[in-house]
Amino acid sequence: IGTNNFVFNNSTEVESQPILDIKYGGFSSLNSLKSESTNVYPNPFNVSLSVNSKTKIKEIKISDINGRLVKNIDIDNNLNVVINTTALKKGIYLVSVIDSNNRKIVKKVIK
Repeated sequence: IGTNNFVFNNSTEVESQPILDIKYGGFSSLNSLKSESTNVYPNPFNVSLSVNSKTKIKEIKISDINGRLVKNIDIDNNLNVVINTTALKKGIYLVSVIDSNNRKIVKKVIK
């Protein structure tokens, strides 16, 4: 797949020169969890967040809206986790859930 720039000269010949060549295939659903297989609730939350997954959870990271990591939790391959969030200030957070196969899903939550 690509886009070509056609160059016309004084003869009847037309030259085709590639401008941009894009190949797809770097994205795979194998690298990310399906959204419906992992739940993060309640949203909005107050004192705790619950994470339930159909696959074993390895790690949970919570980042603020600016991408700053505010909480990192190593999990021992559980399917259900409750996180104490009383220390988090009001705002928007991104919860990254990484499973035992290193697949990841990110959910937006509000406190």
